This record gives sequence, C-alpha cells and structure tokens, in this order.
Amino acid sequence: MMQRIVFVASGRVQGVGFRSFACRIANSLQLVGYAKNLQDGTVELLVEGDEKKISQFAKTIQNAKLPAGIYVEQLTKVYSERISKLVYPDFSAL
Repeated sequence: MMQRIVFVASGRVQGVGFRSFACRIANSLQLVGYAKNLQDGTVELLVEGDEKKISQFAKTIQNAKLPAGIYVEQLTKVYSERISKLVYPDFSAL
C-alpha cells in the first residue's frame, strides 16, 4: 500500500540547498511530492510512495551526511494517510 506523508523539517533548512537535497533523495527512491519553504523558516515535505521507501527517505534526511550548511534539527510527521494512487508526477522543490 502507498502512503502520503507530510513532514516538517526544522533547523538550518532554508537558503542552504535543503530542498534540492530532499529532491535528490526522493527521486533516487522513486518517491513523488514536493519540498516547500514555509514562512516560519521550516520546510514542508509532502512525500508519496511506498511506505518503506518513505521511511528510508525520512531516515536519510535526518541521519545522512548532509551537504555543507544544512542542519536538520527535527523532522516531524504532521500528516499521514494511505492512498490508492499517486497525485504528483515527480518530486520537486516549490
């Protein structure tokens, strides 16, 4: 079964290439959705796809050797639902 999960990443995640990094990770895992800057300095990540791959995405975002300047203090799951089909064609930075 596929999932749609929305995460919010906090830390040093705006203006440092974090959305591009998230896109590379998501695309490598064949996940779709988007990464979007929010006004409070966090980044919203809407991710659709296989539940195990989304879990791997979240672990990578939190624990990978991040590019210079990026620091993910916290990755919070704010929404989750099972879906029968994907809505987004790819993963992109908005």
